[in-house]
Amino acid sequence: RLITDFGKSISSSLNLDDTLQAILENVGRLISADTLEIKVWDEDSELLIPYRFEGRSGEPRTLRRVNRSYFGDYANLLLKEHKPLFLSETFPGNGETAINGATEPHSVRSYIGIPLLDGGNLVGTLEVGQSAESSFSQHDLELLQLVSGQAGVAIRNALLYEAEQQQTAELTGIANLAQAVSVSQDMKELFER
Repeated sequence: RLITDFGKSISSSLNLDDTLQAILENVGRLISADTLEIKVWDEDSELLIPYRFEGRSGEPRTLRRVNRSYFGDYANLLLKEHKPLFLSETFPGNGETAINGATEPHSVRSYIGIPLLDGGNLVGTLEVGQSAESSFSQHDLELLQLVSGQAGVAIRNALLYEAEQQQTAELTGIANLAQAVSVSQDMKELFER
């Protein structure tokens, strides 16, 4: 039922923020994680843009686009390999440790990173961390892999919708400009329009 609800809720809106929020909320219901983060691939800048919930304890959490990831450089491994990364023990407290060329943050004891793909194309990453003594299990990894395809398609659809909305606004502006030029005969009135 949770998987079915996951699919329904993440596809209920084409707004990117709503889609990302639905993905993070539903992942939080599937597995117990201290930290959830989703990164969206920006084709123009060729960077992953991180999003996560922020808010003080007891206050409603809001989705925010942030500058820095909780998970250091782990996403770079996901970008290179397009394969999940599962670290059941990251050995916190040793400073920043390099694992396969990725810098690890201090507070994460267990980490799962999943590339979000649509038709083989990377649209983002889903990363979860556990800082408590308990670590993620193979079952948690499998659950995230199970929903990652739906999440990838939902993000791609939201990105396409966002691009379409922007293109529609630009074309509407051009049409309005063309109409203003064709109606006006007077040069002064043309520039005012």
